[in-house]
Amino acid sequence: YRRVVKIIIERAGPITCARITGADVERVSSMMANDTVDGTDVWQPRDFKLLPPAIMAEVADLLNVIEETGIWPEPQLYGRIALLDKGAGRFAHQKRPITLLAVIYRIWAGIRLRHLMDWVEGWMHPTCYARRRSGAVAAWLHLAMKIEEAILYGTPLR
Repeated sequence: YRRVVKIIIERAGPITCARITGADVERVSSMMANDTVDGTDVWQPRDFKLLPPAIMAEVADLLNVIEETGIWPEPQLYGRIALLDKGAGRFAHQKRPITLLAVIYRIWAGIRLRHLMDWVEGWMHPTCYARRRSGAVAAWLHLAMKIEEAILYGTPLR
């Protein structure tokens, strides 16, 4: 594992992320679905969206301090596990567990996911499609083109 991480960092360079801004917080929170359940912080995404830009900037400052210190406020460290019905029965092993986290953590994760995706694009091989902006559609298009090429030129599918 460490050898792979070392190779990736040598190839792509260290991960660098800009400071989180109020605009980042506002953008990510605005994309969250309104009908999701509240997090462990008792906030719901629809409530968070009502905050004025000045408060969004304060949240960004808080998230930057958390990143600089590596210390999350204690209530943000816990998740709540719910068992979702899969239609397979009433017993726990027939349900799907999902962890509900604080809304502020979900916002932070959404902001940083976008920054990490930029970094990943710098080193990921072009034939890897999982969790990329181009996504699975590009993978299917690539496969369709390879099949068409094999048919047209009578070459093996590789």
